[in-house]
Amino acid sequence: MTNNELLLSISDMIDSKLNAGLRLMKNEMQDMKGELQTELRTMEQGLRSDMQTMEQGLRSDMQKMEQGLRSDMQKMEQELRSDIQELRSDMQTMEQGLRSDMKKMEQELKSDIHMLKLCQENLILPRLNTIESCYTDTYRRYRDDADQMEAVSADVDIMKKVIAEHSQRLQKLA
Repeated sequence: MTNNELLLSISDMIDSKLNAGLRLMKNEMQDMKGELQTELRTMEQGLRSDMQTMEQGLRSDMQKMEQGLRSDMQKMEQELRSDIQELRSDMQTMEQGLRSDMKKMEQELKSDIHMLKLCQENLILPRLNTIESCYTDTYRRYRDDADQMEAVSADVDIMKKVIAEHSQRLQKLA
């Protein structure tokens, strides 16, 4: 597998992980939105049933309390709406932050990959070529001189014998 293929593979893996993270966050935000809507519906239904029960049991008191309940309901609704709006704003801020962080990470990864490519091109490959050249030259020298080494070894053995023989002769003459 070539470096480009490896880098493309790494890039694809990072993209898939980032996309999966975004999808997960979007799903969580949609789940939260659905839960909030369900809670709002449940609360609204509860309030309506409470109002009907109170209306049946306390019609005379209800006229006095009606204004208070309506204002309380409006306050609660406004609070809920402001809370929901606040949650939406927070989720949008988080999403923007995450996207910004992901873009920074992507830029950093691209920069790191570029630096690795430059290091490989400018440092590693020339050194590998130098090492290869040294090994190739040494191999050729040894290969070419291997036959000569055998001949030199044979000549040295013969010279040892001749020198030993001459030493013995010189000692006899002396």
